[in-house]
Amino acid sequence: MFYNDKKTVKERNRTVLIWLVAGIALIIWIAFTIRVNAAFPNKEIIVCHSGEWIDYSPNIDGVIHADVSISPVSCTMYTKDDLQKKYGDYNLCYLSDSSNPEIRYLVFEINIRNNGKEPVNANRLTSYYLYSTPYNGDYNALERITDGTTDINPGETKTFELCTLIREKDAVMINCHERYVKSDVYILLTQYPMERRLVFSISEQE
Repeated sequence: MFYNDKKTVKERNRTVLIWLVAGIALIIWIAFTIRVNAAFPNKEIIVCHSGEWIDYSPNIDGVIHADVSISPVSCTMYTKDDLQKKYGDYNLCYLSDSSNPEIRYLVFEINIRNNGKEPVNANRLTSYYLYSTPYNGDYNALERITDGTTDINPGETKTFELCTLIREKDAVMINCHERYVKSDVYILLTQYPMERRLVFSISEQE
């Protein structure tokens, strides 16, 4: 058998090329990781459970200026029929998202106390809040469904309800509902550089 030197050189060159490309990719990944971490250092996470209060002072020109404290009260899971029976008058946009009877919804109840000297508009205050859960990476916007005026006067505390459509299923696809309802869910007031979480335990509508 003759030794095929040309084939050996070709294979050697291909191996060198593969390692070279992998090395360049690794260098680029390290450079971008360092750059991103330098621009966005680890954020601080503040959690607030039921019975506790968290201070929040958004200051966004042309949107809202407020000095409030917020406390999580409850989180209730509804089927589409149950949600429509209780909140149908609000014409929730989530109710038209799916005809699947297995779809579930969460209604969060929160208390907001105005610590400032001017009225605070609750619609503007809550418009950027997000629902989130570490259980399966689900997140969504929130829709306010509370009766009454949207303004919170100085020194006043008001209770508001926020609704979202959720996704219970994950990659495991076994007992998803049972595992989901045992997990904590969050309302994120802010995300970066300080993440403020209102933490809720789920109760199911009977």
